[in-house]
Amino acid sequence: MAAKTLNIEVGKRLVKICVSEKRGKGYSVSESFTFPTPDGCVLDGQVISEVTLGDKLMGELSNRDIKATDVFFSIASSKIATREVTMPAVKDDQIKSIVETNASDYLPIDTSKYAIDAILLERTEEECRVLVIAVPNVIVESYIALADYTGLVIQALDFSGNSQFQVLRGIAGDGVNMYVNVDTDSSSVTFVEDGQLLLQRFLPIGGDEMIVRYMGLKSMEDSEYISALGAISETADDIRPTVHAERKKPDEDEHDNGEAVVEEDASAYGVDNFGHHDDEDEDDGAAEVEDDEPADSGNSSMWGIRNDEPEYTEREENPFPELDDSLTRIVGGIIRSVDFFQGSKYTEKQIEKIVITGSCGHLRGLKTRIFESIGADTYWLEEIKDIKSLANSIDDISIYINCLGARVAPLNLLPADYVARTGKKKSGGINGDNFGIVAIAICAILALAVSGWLIGNNLIKKSKLDKVNAQIDQLAYAEEEYQEYVLYKAGDKDLQGFVDGYYTHNAEAKAFLEEMEAKMPSDISLLTANFTNDGVSLNVTVPGFEEAANVIRQFRSFESIDVITVSSIAKSSDAEGGGSSASFSISCNYKVVETTTAAPETTAAETTAA
Repeated sequence: MAAKTLNIEVGKRLVKICVSEKRGKGYSVSESFTFPTPDGCVLDGQVISEVTLGDKLMGELSNRDIKATDVFFSIASSKIATREVTMPAVKDDQIKSIVETNASDYLPIDTSKYAIDAILLERTEEECRVLVIAVPNVIVESYIALADYTGLVIQALDFSGNSQFQVLRGIAGDGVNMYVNVDTDSSSVTFVEDGQLLLQRFLPIGGDEMIVRYMGLKSMEDSEYISALGAISETADDIRPTVHAERKKPDEDEHDNGEAVVEEDASAYGVDNFGHHDDEDEDDGAAEVEDDEPADSGNSSMWGIRNDEPEYTEREENPFPELDDSLTRIVGGIIRSVDFFQGSKYTEKQIEKIVITGSCGHLRGLKTRIFESIGADTYWLEEIKDIKSLANSIDDISIYINCLGARVAPLNLLPADYVARTGKKKSGGINGDNFGIVAIAICAILALAVSGWLIGNNLIKKSKLDKVNAQIDQLAYAEEEYQEYVLYKAGDKDLQGFVDGYYTHNAEAKAFLEEMEAKMPSDISLLTANFTNDGVSLNVTVPGFEEAANVIRQFRSFESIDVITVSSIAKSSDAEGGGSSASFSISCNYKVVETTTAAPETTAAETTAA
């Protein structure tokens, strides 16, 4: 019988677990459950207390008599950095090494403190579109510490965004499918077209605020967190479907044997890969699936989704108006993600279908709000035909999307020393009293063979190294030429900056003041004067309009200035003395002094680049 493995997602509020095993070409999920995360054990994806969390985890597994020790973790954290990049078309096994070499150019991080991997999004003959993912080492190390404490062996650490994509990419549909995953700690919005990831955005808001506020209104204890989530979540009986999509009961072609199957090869995802075995799978030892009518699992779920497709009623008035602002913030983040998508390079693409997943995907009013705000057909994941058999086998299937996807095509984020430390030894096939003699003979033969291979291989490598060194010597001059060119460019740039910035108008300012002293009438009152590097601004008062005209005429004759601008002249009267005055402001610009520099010579390389 195939060994069972654990698929786990650890969140600040909830820990989600699936138990899976190999079945033919795919994997079957035999059990799934959720329990509250102990307080203070997880912070933004990092395990803070592996002891407290480990004790709780092992207790939950023991209560269900689960003895699996191999585990796949899916990690969600705002500290995980992602960046989509384009590189020349290379082989798949070369992508990671290229990404690691150039990671500092892709992401503004200290790459020595991150585990880095990449997802191939799209390949053409000329280039590859790749999503680079960097996970802080402290998060990776915290999961290793949790595994070591609990006696589990990590098979892979996956990024939640990749986990979601590997499962959801198989949902059929024309145009762009938009997947909204709302969890307690955070949310994500993923745009997929024909199985290709177009864009993925993560939001630092989930359903936790809404749940905690409800618990406060109802005076609930922390241990009732999951019950509170269920109380403010919509069930199939609460609301008429947002869109009238085709909905039918599972027919005789849909198998429900209590286990769901997830296809091993993510690229081959389709309808039949979620829970259907073909003849070849059965020949490989997959369990037979009886073509009986599907049986109701009988398990009550968090949301109350039932397999018998009940009749829907009109939506009732929202019984929790105090929570509306929390829901508005979640929907607002989703709408901003749509705006970003439609304002990016995918402006011409239209969203054809929205699918809501996640542990908080059924928050009351969320589905309706999203439909009304975006206008595309909106579904819960359980309503999608492509995932029907999976939904019938696991209660509230969309809660476990990250868990399921972590085993399909996970990232390679584990450090090499951990892989070497936990690698399983292959069992030997030699037994009996002659074991020592046989072992010595085999070792001697292997030693001779390896020695011969090493000597020959060393000679070949030495010959190649000599050729490479000779080529390096021949090209040594290029390095010197390049360094001289770099120094020249830097010096040229500094010189130009000096030329552009050395000139000031101190001389013009002095000449301006001297001309004012010589040409301005004695009855002028200078209220303010503001000198800049470009000119002078003055506020002036004279006895009347005639004097104002004379002052302006004198300013126009100044040799130190080029352009003057005069505001409207305001006349004022002195009520006590019976006199009057005219006030105005005037802006004077210094004459422009032209500076010229010799144009730098253009190299052949620069001409080619232009």
